[in-house]
Amino acid sequence: MPSSFVVRSLAGIVLLNLLVGIGAYFVAWQFNDGKLGMGSIGSVFLAMALPNLLIGGVTRLFRMPIGRYFLRVALVWILVGVGLLWRA
Repeated sequence: MPSSFVVRSLAGIVLLNLLVGIGAYFVAWQFNDGKLGMGSIGSVFLAMALPNLLIGGVTRLFRMPIGRYFLRVALVWILVGVGLLWRA
């Protein structure tokens, strides 16, 4: 597997997650009347992990190598989200 595939795949996954995170942030901001604490931001990170878990799980069923990248990025978002929720 060439390294350019890895970089492009990881960059695409991170970009997808940033777009999901921006959407989750604005939804949380709207429902909390513009007041966001650490717990709300932690929930945004957990919301960013959910699509990765779904996509990564489905692609791993079909033995596609890109599923590993989705699951690794989901693990990072889950750790950050739980860490923020723990501190809130």
